[in-house]
Amino acid sequence: MITHSDEGPDFEPDDPLAVILRPPSDHLGPPPGHYHAIRRAAARRRLLRAAAGVCVSCAVAALVALPLRLATDEAPAQPSVPLAPPPASSTAETTPPTSPGPASPYP
Repeated sequence: MITHSDEGPDFEPDDPLAVILRPPSDHLGPPPGHYHAIRRAAARRRLLRAAAGVCVSCAVAALVALPLRLATDEAPAQPSVPLAPPPASSTAETTPPTSPGPASPYP
């Protein structure tokens, strides 16, 4: 079997098909002298994402905890005025029972 060479009119450097079928190049490195600037920007983005995640987590926790706290924390009931009059007490004073004499040691 004969393979075609990559030279000739079918494979010119500007051929769109060759551009599409070309194997992908490896990751490109940063431009000269910009490595530290790119790393600082990436660290800043990670820090902002982490801070945003913490804020969202706190907001969700507050939204969950607030209704639970409001539902369980009830103020004590205020004392109310009784609707009925107080029970009638007898006007005669009750005397305390007198003891029946000295207690004997035998029943």
